[in-house]
Amino acid sequence: MSVKQIPQPKTYGPLGNLPLMDKEKPIQQLMNIASEFEGIFKFELPKRTVHFVSSHRLVKEICNESYFDKNINQALQNVRNFSGDGLFTSWSHEANWKKAHNILLPSFSQQAMKGYHAKMVDIAVQLIQKIPALIDEQLANKGAECLIERGEADASHDFDGAYEEWRDQLWIDLADYFELHVETNETDTPSLSLTFVDGTADTPLAKTHQAFTTTVLTNDELQQPCSQRSTRHIEIALPQGITYKEGDHLGVIPKNHKQLVERALTHFHLNGSKIIQLKAETETLSHLPINQTVSLYDLCANFVELQQPVTRTQLRALIAKTVCPPHKFELETLLEKDNYKEKVLSARLTMLDLLEKYPACEMEFIEFIELLPGLKPRYYSISSSPKANDDVLSITVSVVQSEAWSGNGEYKGIASNYLAELKENDPITCFISSPQSGFELPKDPQTPIIMVGPGTGIAPFRGFIQARGTMKKSGIQLGKAHLYFGCRSAEEDYLYQSELEQANEQGVITLHTAFSRMNSQQKTYVQHLMAENGKELIALLDKGAYLYICGDGSKMAPDVENTLIDCYQSVHSVNENQARNWLQALESAGRYAKDVWTG
Repeated sequence: MSVKQIPQPKTYGPLGNLPLMDKEKPIQQLMNIASEFEGIFKFELPKRTVHFVSSHRLVKEICNESYFDKNINQALQNVRNFSGDGLFTSWSHEANWKKAHNILLPSFSQQAMKGYHAKMVDIAVQLIQKIPALIDEQLANKGAECLIERGEADASHDFDGAYEEWRDQLWIDLADYFELHVETNETDTPSLSLTFVDGTADTPLAKTHQAFTTTVLTNDELQQPCSQRSTRHIEIALPQGITYKEGDHLGVIPKNHKQLVERALTHFHLNGSKIIQLKAETETLSHLPINQTVSLYDLCANFVELQQPVTRTQLRALIAKTVCPPHKFELETLLEKDNYKEKVLSARLTMLDLLEKYPACEMEFIEFIELLPGLKPRYYSISSSPKANDDVLSITVSVVQSEAWSGNGEYKGIASNYLAELKENDPITCFISSPQSGFELPKDPQTPIIMVGPGTGIAPFRGFIQARGTMKKSGIQLGKAHLYFGCRSAEEDYLYQSELEQANEQGVITLHTAFSRMNSQQKTYVQHLMAENGKELIALLDKGAYLYICGDGSKMAPDVENTLIDCYQSVHSVNENQARNWLQALESAGRYAKDVWTG
């Protein structure tokens, strides 16, 4: 490579490469340039040109003496004019230059450089030691009092040991001088602590409910393989200090499922891994991570409801951002009373559905997020008893998954699918909630109870059964307990079948099962079995029994109530209003509790 072929960074007119220099870090800047040009480059300064070589691959070539051409600057030329050819004034083709080269070269050889290391270290050590000693001397000259001798240590030996010995003596001498009592702590407590938490643990929602993060112990399928549906039995570890009672709820802080989050991010052409920070001037957005750094994915997954039906306020905002008149008109028609009920609420139409359907709606992502409500906790009846095991808690979850009513793909329940996908040792953020309905066992275990819980409505009664089983083993006398459980088929969705039948055999409960899809039987629901036992049930309630209903509140619970009202009318020969007043009086007295849901 000739000199002309050596690469050179960009030049700046008469300044050459000078503007490229970093005044604070010139060496680092030259190293960066050398890396860019593979170890050799030309650097032009206002009055001279310098060639830099930093690659080890070029060492042999640049050390070839045949390439050397000594350059004598003007000062040496002036000396040469009156002294002639000397060791330092000769040109490279003259004999004296060779003599000078041979004299100086050994001093810069690799072997010679090895000897310089000890000398350089000695100079550095002298400088390091001289400065503290000088400070010490100057303080003494100024009248300072020395409390402890200045510490010194050899870095090539036990430096830490020498320092610790000096440090410990320093605290002793300081305490003596200032007459202080120093308390020593023998335990070495680290200043840094680490806690594994779920991504939802630090959300405003979790903090509002004082949620805790624990781990999943088991997550098992309760439905039989032939079933088209899914019901999960999930057990979680109960942290120390967290307690509950039978009939309580577990509040779960869910996450929006991955497909739903990615739908939202894809619509707005966003990368979920990007980190953002939200700022707001209103307290109405307190459910969002204001003034915190958060990824776009986590923002959509952990903080907002993406699957709630679009509200009228959201609809109006979408209309205001729609630039296509026909699309705007179609959106406006959804505000009409009948249309809103039929096409929005009944179809569970969401903001995201409409944004995807109407691309002329030019809503920004931040506007979308601001309009969405905060993610809400989901409540599940606890299906275990602390009397059986106070370290473990279980819930029974029906997984909601079906064709979307809006016709837009598949609808997946937010919390149930989040819970269904949890695996052993996965974190879960949750909290204990006690319902205000008084859904708990009577204080007197001899009080009779009637439990009605088809499907996952069995959950709290499994806890009741565990508690009664534990009490029975302890020799406690129990009152009668009737459990009415219903499902489609004994071969398909008979939840906790072996447990229920065992409790029935042991006399913990009297089990009544209703099957609505058994080929060999007539369609039967729990209210049908209760009607058959009407006289006995009314007699128990007249004697102070407690009544509990858990499950579907839209049809099952009303049907059960109507059945009991009919039975009461028949047994006591009263009219319907009197029978309804009787049932209302049971509820007012705290002897009738419901844990029901709709939708």
